[in-house]
Amino acid sequence: MAAAVQHACGCAMRRNDNGTKARIAIVGAGFAGIAAAVTFKRHGLTDFVVFEKSDGPGGVWWDSRYPGAEVDTQSHVYSFSFQRHEWSRSHAAQPEVQGYLEETIDSWHIRSHFRFGTKVDAIRWSDEHSVWLVKTSAGEEEFDFVVSAVGLLNVPRYPDWPGLNDFQGDVFHTSRWDTECRLDGKKVAVVGTGSTGAQVVSRVAAVAGKLYVFQREPGWILPKTIEVFGDDQRAKLSKPWPYRLRRWKAFLKVARDAKGGDIYVPNSPANEAAVARCMNYIEEAFPGRPDLQKLVTPTYPYWGKRPVMDSNFYKALTRDNVELVPSAVASVDESGVYDANGTKRDIDVLVLATGFRPAQILSQLPVFGRGGRSLQEEWGDEPMAFLGITVPGFPNFFTMYGPNTNGAVVVYLLEQQAKFAARSIKLVLRHHAAAVETRRSYYERYNVWLQKKLSGKVFDTTNNYFRSRSGRVVTQWPLTTWHYWALSKLLWRLSSRLDRGATS
Repeated sequence: MAAAVQHACGCAMRRNDNGTKARIAIVGAGFAGIAAAVTFKRHGLTDFVVFEKSDGPGGVWWDSRYPGAEVDTQSHVYSFSFQRHEWSRSHAAQPEVQGYLEETIDSWHIRSHFRFGTKVDAIRWSDEHSVWLVKTSAGEEEFDFVVSAVGLLNVPRYPDWPGLNDFQGDVFHTSRWDTECRLDGKKVAVVGTGSTGAQVVSRVAAVAGKLYVFQREPGWILPKTIEVFGDDQRAKLSKPWPYRLRRWKAFLKVARDAKGGDIYVPNSPANEAAVARCMNYIEEAFPGRPDLQKLVTPTYPYWGKRPVMDSNFYKALTRDNVELVPSAVASVDESGVYDANGTKRDIDVLVLATGFRPAQILSQLPVFGRGGRSLQEEWGDEPMAFLGITVPGFPNFFTMYGPNTNGAVVVYLLEQQAKFAARSIKLVLRHHAAAVETRRSYYERYNVWLQKKLSGKVFDTTNNYFRSRSGRVVTQWPLTTWHYWALSKLLWRLSSRLDRGATS
């Protein structure tokens, strides 16, 4: 008879006298998947496969090849603690980020574990055999554990404007940039002014004959001071201690800016200070242009939408060949776009900087747990997980960059999630068990606490990608990176120390 072993982290393990073989499937080869792969190897878990539908690693950094694509946070933070790199700039551009991930794979000698060009179509738990059946474009395989590392920014948001399919010019999403399309001298419309839109606009404005920037709602923007490292500085920063010092300083800056999470509270001193900095930047960027100042000033608190870090967007809006259209696109015909006021603008190229669907977590990956219940059925419109990692009814299954884990230092959080998964897998092996699973009582209690922490924050003050269709904030972490680190470490330590014994 199988027996359950209960742990204080909220995990329930099912004992299997035949032991457990740790064959692990990792879905996705972006930052999350690579973090998991390296972490597993460091923990002695070497029987893993990384499935990636693209032809190379990078995830969003493989897809995002639009002009101006670069990181918003400092490269020494937007990188792994276990992989130093001789960064060329304080904020790396897409080619360097994607190259860094290639470098990490080769440095840790794990490329043979990756199966590029292989899409995972479905994942199904076998109650009879306590294994996961992973169906891919190359066939079906059995795995003991599955890690979903597909991320939040993997499903492009395509608009449903009337007439879009009738447009006769070039049209593409920024994450599917058409490198064959020449924009020189053409009439171009960029729809969207989030981080991606801001980066694209400054580059397109320099070559387009006319550029229309469609802004449904302005976002808060702060300048991003990019430091280009010279040869001497790169050599210095390549050494362990200068590198670590630079990384810690960057971490401390993020912590100072967050003010213990107060930055997310409307009308708090931290939030008001951030708004003041943004307003000063607007005044500096548009001297003598009160019309543009008004158009780019949001009416919601800082972090009501994801803030934009960019030093070139506002400059681009002052160019003679650029027109800011403070309106959503209402419809499209064969030769142009119409704004909400019915005004048409004839264009040659339509660029969709319309973002992704992060609130629809794992919507493109069918996952079926105990009894054939789907993860989408479990969640409905409100994805949630224990620490954003585990869900009851889905044993031996871990999500990375899962529900409510966005907003802090993302790469560092991914490392903590990978460690949580590795320790859980080793716990199974240590107890010769078949599965580890989060108890529903802990799952529910944690999410009640989480929603209390999210209550009263800025995330539901405006239209944004943070909320699901039900209105629940499902993407954001409401506190700091340090809070998440401490919580995940505390819960793991409690679980690893307290073995509740077996019950029949």
